[in-house]
Amino acid sequence: MNNILLTVLLALLLVFVLKFWCRKNDIYFFVFGAVIGMSAEVVAVHFGAWQYANPSILEIPVWLPIAWGLVVVLIRRITYVFVETLVKQP
Repeated sequence: MNNILLTVLLALLLVFVLKFWCRKNDIYFFVFGAVIGMSAEVVAVHFGAWQYANPSILEIPVWLPIAWGLVVVLIRRITYVFVETLVKQP
């Protein structure tokens, strides 16, 4: 049940981010982060680095790729703020 609830909440957050906070090409970074993050998690879990108590697909929770994608978009956006601030300085 917790996996479903967290997946729904992250999906709603994703819709909000894409509708109101998205910049050009953010969707590509989201997909990249989701795919690479999920792949890294699957490999790590497969080799026993850690495990999830309630895995859904490929031994990881279904919400994890959404979370990885959102984190990559967030990092990209924070980087833009720092770069724009540094460029504006005299």
